[in-house]
Order: sequence, then C-alpha cells, then structure tokens
Amino acid sequence: MIPTALTTLLLAFGAAGNGLSEPIRPNHECSRENANRIFNAIHSAGRQWGSSYYHNGFSFFPSTIPRGTLLYHGDSKNKIPEGPEWLAFEIEHAEGFARSRKGRKNDGPPGVRPPGDHKEPGPGKGDPRKPPPANQDEAQKPLEDQDRQELRRRQISPGSENDDGNDDNDELNFRGYLHTYQATRDLNLLYIDGMSAGKTSMGTLDTQDLLLRENSTDQSGPALGEWARALDLCKIAASWGVDGVVRTEAGFEAIFCDFGDGLNLVRMTRTMMPDDKLGDEAMAGFMWARAIGERYNGLDADRLRIDFSSMVSALFFPVNISSSDADRPDLVRLESVSKGELKDIKTYLEGVVRQPRRFTVNWQGVVDLIVGRFAKRMASMSLGSLKADFFIDEIETITATWYDAPPLPNDAPNPWARGDDEVNRTADAIDRCRNHFLLPATIDREKWSAEDELIFTSIDTVMEDICESFFYVRELLYAAAAKKPRDDDEDDKKGRDAMELQVQGAVEAGRATVNRLMNDLGWTIWKQQQPCPADEVLFIAMWPFGFVEDHWNPGCRSVGGLWPPDGEPYWDTNKHFRRGT
Repeated sequence: MIPTALTTLLLAFGAAGNGLSEPIRPNHECSRENANRIFNAIHSAGRQWGSSYYHNGFSFFPSTIPRGTLLYHGDSKNKIPEGPEWLAFEIEHAEGFARSRKGRKNDGPPGVRPPGDHKEPGPGKGDPRKPPPANQDEAQKPLEDQDRQELRRRQISPGSENDDGNDDNDELNFRGYLHTYQATRDLNLLYIDGMSAGKTSMGTLDTQDLLLRENSTDQSGPALGEWARALDLCKIAASWGVDGVVRTEAGFEAIFCDFGDGLNLVRMTRTMMPDDKLGDEAMAGFMWARAIGERYNGLDADRLRIDFSSMVSALFFPVNISSSDADRPDLVRLESVSKGELKDIKTYLEGVVRQPRRFTVNWQGVVDLIVGRFAKRMASMSLGSLKADFFIDEIETITATWYDAPPLPNDAPNPWARGDDEVNRTADAIDRCRNHFLLPATIDREKWSAEDELIFTSIDTVMEDICESFFYVRELLYAAAAKKPRDDDEDDKKGRDAMELQVQGAVEAGRATVNRLMNDLGWTIWKQQQPCPADEVLFIAMWPFGFVEDHWNPGCRSVGGLWPPDGEPYWDTNKHFRRGT
C-alpha cells in the first residue's frame, strides 16, 4: 500500500502529462524492482567514483552548498559573470578553464587545453568556460558562423581587457583568470546524479535534455549545446526556487544562475602565459585527475549537503529504462520513456523541490554501513583460492550476529531463560539481519516523507537478498556437515573423507551464491582498487593488537601474517608509569 504521505503528495500534482486520466506515479513495486539501482544511486551520490561508473543517472537530490564554502571559476574575463556560469568544487578543475594563451581575434575565444594535449588550442576549440570537447575530431570542427560570433561577443566585448583595438590578424595574449568565490548564504541547488555534465550521446544527459528540458536534444553549438542547456536549466531553477544545479564530469560543478545573489568574490588572479613558465604544463592533466581522485569517495568538509529524504528518481516510476544499444545492454537510460511519462516525473519532481528541505534520514549513511559490513567479506568469499575453512568462518561469523543459538542439555542454569523451543531460528535470524541497519532510520518513521518510504523499500529489498543468501549458504554448510564423523573415529576414515568432499561441494555451491549476489548488487567498491587483496587486511598496531613490525612497517596482512608466531609484541604492558610527586 502506498503510504499516506505519498498519496497526499501525488494528489497535489494535478493533471497527468502523459495524456491519460491519471499521471504515472512512483510506487513500491518499482522501488523493489529497481532496488539495487536505487541503492547504488544513494551510495554514489556526491561521489566521483560511483558517479563515473554508473554514469547514466536517473535521480535528483535537492541539496545545499553551506554558507562559507569556496568555489572556483575559470574565465577569460576579469569580471564577475552576469549570467549563468560554471563553478567548480576543485581548484584544478577551474584552472583548466583559466589558461592564458596566444592567438588572434579572428581565431575565436581562448580554448581549453584538454588533459594530455600540450599544443596550443587552434581556431574554434570552444568556450574556455565549457568542458573540453568529447573527442579530438569534434574539437577540430569549425564553429558555425553564428556560434563563433556569439562566443566572440561574449569573450571580446568592447572595452574588455582582451579588446585592445588591434587588427584581427595581430597575435595577442588572451589572458585567463581564476576566480574564487565564497557562499554568503546556504545555496539551494538541485543535484543531478550520474555523469550529468558529460556531453555524450550515451545517456548521461537524458535527465536534463529529455526530462527537465522536455526532449530538447539539440546538441549543436559549442560543447554540444552546453550554453543553451545552462540557460534552460536556469529558467527551470528560477521557477522552482533554487539557485542552479550540481553536476559531475571530471569533478563536481555547479551551474550557478546569478552570481550577484549568494556569492562573494574573494579574489581574481590572472594566469601566466605559457612562455613565461619554467615548465611545459606536461603534468596539467595528471594533476587535474589527481585532484578529482581525492573525491572518489565523496566531497570533504561537508561542501554539498544532500537531502536524501527529498530524492526523486525515475527508478521510482513504472517506465522503460532499457538500453537501445545492443552492444551495451548495461546502458540503461530514459530514451524509451514517453514524453508524457517524462512530464509526469518532472511534475512530481517540481512538487518535491518546492517543499522545504528535510534532511530527515541520511540514507547514504545507512547504505555505507551495509556496504562496510558486507563488501569485503563477499569479496573474500568469492575468491576460489580462499580455503574452505576460511569460507566457513566467514559465513558462520556474518550470520552468528543475528542467529539465536538453541539451548543445550548441559547449559548452566539460567533463571532468565526463555521458552523459545518452538521458534524458527533461521527465519527469525533473517528478519534480524534484514532489519538491523534500518533500525536507526525507522526510529523517526512518523516524520518520513513519501520518498523516505520508497527508499526504505529499496534498501529493505537489498537486505532481504543479502540475508537470505547468507543464511542459505549457512544451511548448505550445516547440512553437508550434519553426518560428519568425529575426527577421532579412525574406523570410519572413508566416510569422513566422503563428508569432507560433501562439505567442499557445499563451499563451492556457497561461493557460487556469493558471486551471484555480488553480480546482482553491483557495488562500485568492487570496481575500485583496494590497498590490499581481498583475503588480506591493511593493518597497523592498535592496542591491544599488533607487533613491532606492524607499527614501524604497517601494511597488508593475511590471516596467518596478522598473528606471526615469532612476532615481538609492540605494546609494553610490563612497565608502569611512575606517578608524579
């Protein structure tokens, strides 16, 4: 049943945009069907790694850039922008659009040097405030006359520093400027997930061009229609009461619609001409990538507060997101969704964005705990090289947390013992496992939004799959070992060997289940290189654990290497501090 909050919100949105009597609505069946995608969208929100791997986004998150946050802008003008413009969260990102260069007026505006390209940009390379061309072929295409004139008008206006009255064919210094701005208030923006600033035809722009802009797919002009896209997004932002949108490319950026409202210019620095530098900028692309890599697991210092309780996703709705590319069935996207259905989703989104921010539940914190609890265990169990005994240890440990073991005849007397002989221990354990990480969120369930309920359904569905899979493997192992002879029964060696083979078979079947589960979950952490192999742990001496080697040379340790028999303990417990007098 759709919760009351969801029903109320839906009834407030009016007529359908799909031409039918009723608009399509978010529902819990879709949240269950798309549970893994919704889980991953929450886990990847505001994080470069996951946004890059699952680059075709479906979700929107009303968000806040807190007062005091620093943002950066690269430009060929030494003045505050008057209209919509781009702000980067990272200095290196903006510096890529603030390079100075030599050129002629009739070459068009100064261009951006794509990472790894150390040649001077040629004519028609595009607006320096826009990301580099998607490929070099596109970069070499001349601009249409009207686009060239518009860019020249914006970049070389009469009286600007780059307009010195010289002949159009004279070689000039086109200077770049790095602007630093500070938010003077909390800035309200709409975060669009995935690689939403990626100017591609792969589906990265679907939520903007098909849904928000209502099938505006014209990508002609500079940077695949980026200027027109920014203008359209800012019109929507103004009507919805937000300051702009946050997107992701090689770095997080904001399209900010009015620099005169909410930003203070901290400084504006002119960049050096390439000929005046000692180096050749060969590391520029590398340093950009290195800076962005620091945000693989999220923006630090609370620079983007995401309201997960106001998340709206096309994945909540009954729409066709299948890929149209037979060679890439993984490229799910919105191109098969009808215009009417897209309009319904947009109408619903507008209703949520117009409401006050909630921040009721940090759902990313919930999924982080789940990933942290299970991801490395599953990666370890998936290894064919992992010993059967270690596999069994992993399963028994991860399920024992929620399994209430039965009483035994020789148990010591317990006046608090419960009469629970009739309970289904495995079923109860699965329920405890399934609910465990959701308990902190449910304590304030009466405050939940409709979106909180939909997200809960998705995470609960993921936890159901995880917990049932682990307890299924546990049952396989215990069934295989049920008739295993005692180790000291020498008369039944053949039977013991047969049982060993049976247990090994259960381990392999369990490993196949874990691999199936990992494939279904699709967590991006498994695509991210870890500091240690899956069957090792990064370790430093931590009281009461650790040896001298672990303190002076911390690193990866295997099961055996963590407790070396000849290791010298690091922590000295024999000496006592003398009290001062």
